Amino acid sequence: MAELLEHSSWGEPDQIFDQLAGRWQIERRVDNGAALTGIAIFKPAANNQLSYCEEGRLRLPNGDQFDSERKYVYSKLRGGFAVFFNETPLRLFHELHFQADERGAFRGHAAHLCNNDLYNSEYAFLLDGSFVVRHQVNGPKKSYRMITQYRRLAAIAPHLRAQSVGQRHSNRKRVA
Repeated sequence: MAELLEHSSWGEPDQIFDQLAGRWQIERRVDNGAALTGIAIFKPAANNQLSYCEEGRLRLPNGDQFDSERKYVYSKLRGGFAVFFNETPLRLFHELHFQADERGAFRGHAAHLCNNDLYNSEYAFLLDGSFVVRHQVNGPKKSYRMITQYRRLAAIAPHLRAQSVGQRHSNRKRVA
C-alpha cells in the first residue's frame, strides 16, 4: 500500500465507533433529485451499542416536502461496526470493517439484499472528521444512488439546547 499522506482524525479502525456519539448535520442527495437536510444523533445505548436517530426535511423532485425520520442501532465490531434496523428483535442491515486508503481516510463496504433489491454501501471516514455514506440500490423495485454527508455539530450549552428543541417542535409542520 502507498504511504499514507496524513493520519486520519478518526485514529484507527477500532476507534471509529467510539467517536460517533453526538450530533451531526446531515445532507442527503438522491440521484432522482430528492434531497434531505437534518440532524442525526448517535446516543449510547445498552450492550455497548449506539442508537441512531435522524430527523430531517425531505424534498422530493416535484417540490413536495415532508418530515422524515430514520432509526438504527450500531454495535461495535473489531475494526468496524454493525448496523441494525431498529426493530425487535434487531435485524442486521450490514457489517463494515474499515481500512485506510492512500489518502488516510477509512473506508468500509457492505451489501444487503432486501427482497430482490441489492444495497451496496460504502462508508468513508474522512481526514477532516466528517464522513460520507453511499448506497447504490439496484433491483426490480428500486434503482437509485443515495449519498449522505455527515458533519459534527458543536455541543449546545444546556440552556440553549432546551430552547432550540422547543423552537424546533413548535415550528414543525406535518404534511398529511
